[in-house]
Amino acid sequence: MPQRHPQPGAGVSEGNSVGTAATAVPLDVLIVGAGPAGLSMAGRLHHLQSTSSYIVLEREEPGAAWRSRYDRLHLHTVRQISALPYWGFPAGTPTFVSAKVLADYYSAYAQRLRVRSHTTVTAARFDAAAKLWNVTAVNGRPWQYCLSPSPSPSSSPSPSL
Repeated sequence: MPQRHPQPGAGVSEGNSVGTAATAVPLDVLIVGAGPAGLSMAGRLHHLQSTSSYIVLEREEPGAAWRSRYDRLHLHTVRQISALPYWGFPAGTPTFVSAKVLADYYSAYAQRLRVRSHTTVTAARFDAAAKLWNVTAVNGRPWQYCLSPSPSPSSSPSPSL
């Protein structure tokens, strides 16, 4: 199956300037945090060539939490079960991955996806009348994202983020 490689940041637009209202960007999925769970979800959406528009917001750089650890720190799980979906660790990676290698791996994985680093979510509000989530994030400039919750087949629609 051919892989789709969207432009980083595709499907988003930035606000005009600091202090002004940002242009609302419609999204299907907004992932807050580029840790292993956030990157895994984005990797699966990317692999499925989903028509869903998504973006990952990360307040630092992906892998930053692992860069500040002590030099001898290694995962206690083997690399085969520590890898993110659809992209294993590079050849020659030791069985127990070091914190530095893991940080580099997360960073490289994130470069293949729509990750916006150095971005802080400042507000998330559900507009019951419009049935939309409005999420505001700041990355030097304000950004506004709108998400419409999808109803679950087993329950009534409820706002969830």
